[in-house]
Amino acid sequence: MLSSIIQVSPSLSSGRTPSLAHSTHPDPDKRIHALEALKHQLEQPDASIEALDRDRDLVQALKPCLKSSNSLVSNHALAALEPYFAALGREHRTLKYALTQLVPWEKLADAKPATRTSAARVILAAAHAALLQLHSDASSAAAPWTLIEAGLKEHGFASKNARAREQAVHILATLRADSSTHALPPLRPFTPSLLPLLADADPHVRSAALDSTIRIFTDPAVSDAARADLKKEMQRVG
Repeated sequence: MLSSIIQVSPSLSSGRTPSLAHSTHPDPDKRIHALEALKHQLEQPDASIEALDRDRDLVQALKPCLKSSNSLVSNHALAALEPYFAALGREHRTLKYALTQLVPWEKLADAKPATRTSAARVILAAAHAALLQLHSDASSAAAPWTLIEAGLKEHGFASKNARAREQAVHILATLRADSSTHALPPLRPFTPSLLPLLADADPHVRSAALDSTIRIFTDPAVSDAARADLKKEMQRVG
């Protein structure tokens, strides 16, 4: 039960699953301890969201921790989210709802490199979970991946913040890096977003875009049609 994981007050000994109010306990040390315990349990090989969650309460417990103004709390929430999305990918439970509530898009632009890196790892875990559904026979399987695709373009490639644009490029390259370990995302939706970044005003974004474009399109897994799309887009943007 979730109450045995995110138990931040002795008053929660009734076994009732904690609500949003419980996860915003004023003592950050208690929330951090709870998040560490949750992360540890989610990292177990036999971790089951079914055993931890009830009526989406886990999402509602994690969300305020992720949004917390206390950086230690929010960073511990990020750390717990990576194995959480990995477990959701295995079970295909409430994934779409979790994607709408917990993907830390805004943290791709964070001033702290460690936070940006943690956010990128969470987004990669969420993307892998969505890709598993996209390439399965599950009903409405495309919906979770559509959320990732739209979020990556809106909050990453099209962001006004150069740090977020750079992270988006690295995320796409990583997702396309190894087809032996996970399903690959479609390239066509991202090519028009990636190519303009080769001329980005920020040198870090330009460098990441160039390196990632080479990595992605020289991979043997890339189809001739994808390379043709690349050439067309290069001609379009000059």
